Amino acid sequence: MIGQRNLYIIASLAAVGGCAWVLLHLLIPGQMALVPACIFRYVTGYPCPSCGSTHAVLKIFQLNWVGAFYDNPIGFILAATMIMLPLWLLYDLVGRKSTFYTFYASAESFIRRRWVAITLITLVVANWAWNIHKYTA
Repeated sequence: MIGQRNLYIIASLAAVGGCAWVLLHLLIPGQMALVPACIFRYVTGYPCPSCGSTHAVLKIFQLNWVGAFYDNPIGFILAATMIMLPLWLLYDLVGRKSTFYTFYASAESFIRRRWVAITLITLVVANWAWNIHKYTA
């Protein structure tokens, strides 16, 4: 398991990076055409399981739920994380608590259960199949 300090550093960098990525795309229209969002798709020509997530998050913040779901359902998880994670990290920092680390440890333990891991992998593979169908059809 990852150490508490490293988890908070990685989570903070991810929160800042994710918010910066979305702000870049909101503030500079057409930015998606300039910077490939998915290196996997750029190299292979096939979408990855998370292709369309940036579009989905942008549509969620524009309250276009159906369009976001069509682009990639994972976008809902990302949008919720982008809202909650910075607040959670700030709460732990100000209160000198470790609630996020405690949650992470229990979530990791839960995900290690075989049936949970198989279910999550199945959902990711199904989403990937949907992306491949959607982008190649």
